[in-house]
Amino acid sequence: MEKKPVLVLQMQRMGDLILSFPLFLWLERAFPGHPVWVVAEEGFYKPLMPLAPGWSSSPGPAWSIWNATSTSCSST
Repeated sequence: MEKKPVLVLQMQRMGDLILSFPLFLWLERAFPGHPVWVVAEEGFYKPLMPLAPGWSSSPGPAWSIWNATSTSCSST
C-alpha cells in the first residue's frame, strides 16, 4: 500500500522556496516512504530543478506539484 504524501504549499517567493529545501530533506527523513509534494509556481521552482536531482514536476494551471522525493509526480 502506497503511503500518503506530505504536501507543502509554497506559493510565495523564490527565496522562500530556496529556504524551504532543508525542510523538504527533513520531511523525507522524518516520514520515510511518504512522497513529499510541494505546490509552487512554475516560475519559482523551474530554475531550481538543477539543484534538486531526482525531483520532478507536474504541470498545473498557475502552479505545479513538485515531487521532492522521487522521479514521478501526480498532477491535480
